[in-house]
Amino acid sequence: GEKATFEVTATGTNVTYQWKIDRNDGKGFVDIAGANGASYTTGATDADCNGFKYQCVISNAAGSVTTDTVVLTVKEKYTITATAEEHGSISPNGAVEVVEGSKQTFVITAEEGYEIESLTVDGKSVDVVTSYTFENVTAAHTIAVTFKQQYKIIDGADSSWNQSTDGSGSLSIRGNGAFSKFVNVKVDGTIIDPTNYEVTEGSTIITLKPEFLKTLSEGSHTFEIAWTDGTAKTSFTVAKNTSGS
Repeated sequence: GEKATFEVTATGTNVTYQWKIDRNDGKGFVDIAGANGASYTTGATDADCNGFKYQCVISNAAGSVTTDTVVLTVKEKYTITATAEEHGSISPNGAVEVVEGSKQTFVITAEEGYEIESLTVDGKSVDVVTSYTFENVTAAHTIAVTFKQQYKIIDGADSSWNQSTDGSGSLSIRGNGAFSKFVNVKVDGTIIDPTNYEVTEGSTIITLKPEFLKTLSEGSHTFEIAWTDGTAKTSFTVAKNTSGS
C-alpha cells in the first residue's frame, strides 16, 4: 500500500528525463507516461509490484545516458491481533501491523494482586512469559493472555509434622483465598480426598488429619490449595519418628 520514490541527479543544459519500467511481463522496459522529472513516485504498491525494475533515460542535445537499473522490493504487512482479558494488559494491543520479515515484541503486565494464567499464540498454549516476540513474521498471528488472582500461603508455609511428637495432631495451612471459592487440595501434585482434611473459613484453612499424614513418607511434600480463580503453593515436611515406637 505504500509508494516508492526514485531520484536521479544529472548535470547539463536543457536536460530531459524519461522513466521506464520493466514489469517482468516479457515486454522489457517501456516508458512510464508522464514520468518526465528528476524523481518518480510510484502508485500504491502491492505484492504484484515486487521485482519491478526501473531506470531513467536522461537526454539533451549532446545525447542520452541510461541510469543503472533499480529493483523494487515490496514486502507485505501482516496483522497480529493481541488481546488481554481483565486484570492485566498486553502492549501493543489490538490489531498490530508488522512488515514481512520483521519481528514484533509484546509485553504482558498483570495488575497488582494478579498473575498471568495462560498465554496462547495462534490458538495454542505456550509457556507463560511476560514478554513474547514473533520473529521473522511471514503470516498473520494472534496472541491472547488471561490473568488469575495471585494467592499465597499466609500461615503454615514450610511447616513440619513429626509423627513421634505430633502423631495424634493435625497440620494446618492457611491461604488468603476466599472460603467461598475453595475447590480442592493437592499433596505431591495429586488431589486428595476431602476425608483427609477439614476446611474452614478464615480465609481458607486446610487442616490435614493425622491419619492421612501418617500415610506419607518421611521428607518434603508439596502442598497446593486451589480456588476457582487461582492457587497457592507451599511445602511441608514429615519428620522422622524418633520415639522408637
